[in-house]
Amino acid sequence: MYKLFSERKKEQQGLVNDVYIYNSFPEQFRNQFFAILKRLFNENKIREYAECRGWSINTDIWGPLCESFAQEKGLKAIYYRNGSLPNTSSAFEYYADRAENEDFLDLLDFSFSAFIDCEEVREVFGDEAVNDAIEELNYRLKQHSLGYEFIDGHLIEKTNEHIHKEIIKPTIHLLSEKEFEGANEEFFNAFECYKQGDNKGAIINAEKSLESTLKVICTKMGYQFDKNTDTAKKLIDTLKTNNFFPNYLSNHLNTLCAILENGTPTVRNKTSGHGQGEQIQNVSNELAEYELNLVATNIVFLVKIYQSKAKN
Repeated sequence: MYKLFSERKKEQQGLVNDVYIYNSFPEQFRNQFFAILKRLFNENKIREYAECRGWSINTDIWGPLCESFAQEKGLKAIYYRNGSLPNTSSAFEYYADRAENEDFLDLLDFSFSAFIDCEEVREVFGDEAVNDAIEELNYRLKQHSLGYEFIDGHLIEKTNEHIHKEIIKPTIHLLSEKEFEGANEEFFNAFECYKQGDNKGAIINAEKSLESTLKVICTKMGYQFDKNTDTAKKLIDTLKTNNFFPNYLSNHLNTLCAILENGTPTVRNKTSGHGQGEQIQNVSNELAEYELNLVATNIVFLVKIYQSKAKN
C-alpha cells in the first residue's frame, strides 16, 4: 500500500490520531473497503468460483454475498437506489456507502468472516489474494484509526495498540492450534460479548477459556484432575504439584498463581459466576477489559511453558 504525501506529512507533524474510533466509518474507508472486494472478485475467477459452488456459470459472486448478508440482517434483499438492481455489486456498493455505522460494521464483518476467509474462496481466488485482501483491510483500518483488526477469521475490537500487539494477538496465535480449539472459541466468544456490551458474558467466557487451556495442558502432560469439577485454582494446584513451573521462575510464578487464584477467579465469582441477589450487578468496561487482558497474558505464559516442555 502506498502512503500518500498528506499521510506522511501528518506523521511528521505528529498529527496522527492514536485514539481508536469504533462507531464512525468515514467515506474514504468505505470506498477502500469496496475496492478491496472488487479487486479480489475479479471477473476472470467468477465463473470458476460459480462452478466450484455448483452454481450457474452466470452467477455473479456479489449475488450470493448480498443474499446471505440480507438473510442474516432480516432484509428481503440488498437494493440499489429506488429498489432496483437487487443483490448486485452496485447494490452492495450503494448499501456500503449509505449504511448506518452499526450496519456497515456488520457488512464488513460478514463479508470477511463468513464469505471471504473461507475454504471455497481461498481455493479459487488463491491464498495469496485472500491474504492480501485481509492485509489491506487491516492496513486501512489502522490508517483511519479504526479500532478493529481481522485476525484468524474474526474481526476483533482493539482497545490498546500495545496490549493488542503484545498480548491479544499472541494469545489468538497460540490458541489456534487444534488442541486448544475449545479455549480458542471461548476466547473469541469473550471478545464478541465485550464488543456487544455484554461485559458479564465477556468475563465468563474469558474464564472458560483459561480453564479450558489449563485442562488441555493437564491432559497433555498426563496430570490427574477432575475435568468436570476442577476450577482454575485446582488446576493451577495440579500444575504446581507436578512441577510444571520451572524452579528458577518460582518467585514470578508465586505472583502469577496469586493473581490467578485471588484475582481472575475472584473476579468471576464476585461479578458473574453466582447469583446477583436483590441488586443487579453492573460490570464496567474497565473491569471487563482488565479481565480479558489478564486472562490473555496468563494463557500466553502457560501455553509457552507447555510448548517448551512438549519439545523436550
